[in-house]
Amino acid sequence: MPSLLYHRTAIFTADSNQLYGPIPVAFGSLGSLENLSLRDNLLTGGISTELLSATTLVSLDLSNNTLAGSVPSFSMMENLTTLSLGYNDLSGELNFGSMRNLKEVVLEKNKFAGRFPDLSDSPWIQILRLGENNFDSQAFPTYILRMTNMTNLGLNNLSLTGAIPVDVGTWTRLTTLNLEDNLLSGNIPLSIAGITPLKELTIHKNQLTGNIPFEISFLRNLEKLTLSSNKFDSNIPIAIGALTSLKILTMESNFLEGRLPASLRFLSNLEVLNLADNGFTGSIPYAIWNMSSLRQLILTNNNLVGQIPGSVENLKQLQVLNIGSNTLRGRIPDSIVSLRNLLVLDLSFNFFGGPIPEKIGDLVDLRELLLGTNYDDSNESFGLDGTIPVSIAAMTKLERLELNRNRFSGMLPSQHGLLNLVQVYDVSDNKQLGGTVPANFRQMSQLNELKIIDTNIEGTIPVSLCDMGVVIEVGCSQIECNCCECS
Repeated sequence: MPSLLYHRTAIFTADSNQLYGPIPVAFGSLGSLENLSLRDNLLTGGISTELLSATTLVSLDLSNNTLAGSVPSFSMMENLTTLSLGYNDLSGELNFGSMRNLKEVVLEKNKFAGRFPDLSDSPWIQILRLGENNFDSQAFPTYILRMTNMTNLGLNNLSLTGAIPVDVGTWTRLTTLNLEDNLLSGNIPLSIAGITPLKELTIHKNQLTGNIPFEISFLRNLEKLTLSSNKFDSNIPIAIGALTSLKILTMESNFLEGRLPASLRFLSNLEVLNLADNGFTGSIPYAIWNMSSLRQLILTNNNLVGQIPGSVENLKQLQVLNIGSNTLRGRIPDSIVSLRNLLVLDLSFNFFGGPIPEKIGDLVDLRELLLGTNYDDSNESFGLDGTIPVSIAAMTKLERLELNRNRFSGMLPSQHGLLNLVQVYDVSDNKQLGGTVPANFRQMSQLNELKIIDTNIEGTIPVSLCDMGVVIEVGCSQIECNCCECS
């Protein structure tokens, strides 16, 4: 930190300069200082009483440093309008006193504790972010409802209890509401429909119940809606299609049911759709396979039926396709190999059949290829079959390959030894798969698990795999191995 500070300094800004050490107490004696910003540095130590005695300060931003310890009272800083101390390691209780000029308070991601801050004398606050601290658990602080100029409210990860106040509609200027990871219960208040500027509504990881209200469709500016990990039931309202600005829609881990509404087709800007871990039935609306802006499509663990159409090729931006743990069937369309941005492909725990597309290796950025458990004794058309494609060797970023419990035949391709980032290689329970474990599998330097149990693979496990500490599951009647787990 500079040692020379001028008494007439009104504005001092030194953001993102890798400054380290304590904040000089001399800042507190600058009689003209109005704006002090030292965010995004490596500052240590605490916040001194001298600094908070700078009565001329209008804006103080010390966010994103490594400051620690308790914070003295702010009661002398009556002119302060902006206070940003977020992303530090500060602790203790907070005393704001009477600070009627406050407009922005950002204290998130610290270790503040004790009673919830009393800001009832600061009615003009527009931005209030207190999330991820250790305040005592309490009901939603209703005095915040009187802050009618509020545009950004973050009360996440605070163990708030009780219901969301029915009068939330009084925040008619609000654009961001983050109440995630609390203990809130009850329904979504219908008055929320009055917050028409709202762009982000984040209320996942609570204990909210009831239906997703039709009135949510009035929030036409909404870009992010996360309702995951609650106890919502019934159907997704058809009116969800009115939220045409939506980019992120997550509702996983609830008790939702019924068919996915065809009105989802109107969400042409959607990038993330996560409806996993519910009880949805019926087929995946065909229009979803034409949502060209999608980056993540996650529908795992429902009761969906039907097939993957060839039009999956329209999802050119897709990075995650997870539709595992449903009752989907049919072949994997060859067109799926055109999804060159794909990082995760999970079709496991379904009833897919036929071969893996031969050019699956064109998905060169893939990290996880999960096609296991598509076999079922009741129907010979279930279970992926044919040989394991050699082209998988081109997926040099692959970390998990799970092809277990299918009907693959032939041998393990020796070229798969080029998968030097793969950690799990599972071909177990493919009874027609034979040959030996290729010697060059020892080149899989990151391999943790090799599963070839319940196959016809024979011979000797390369000693080098044992030396690497790989967990190897085999049938010991067919395989010679001194370090394997066998049945």
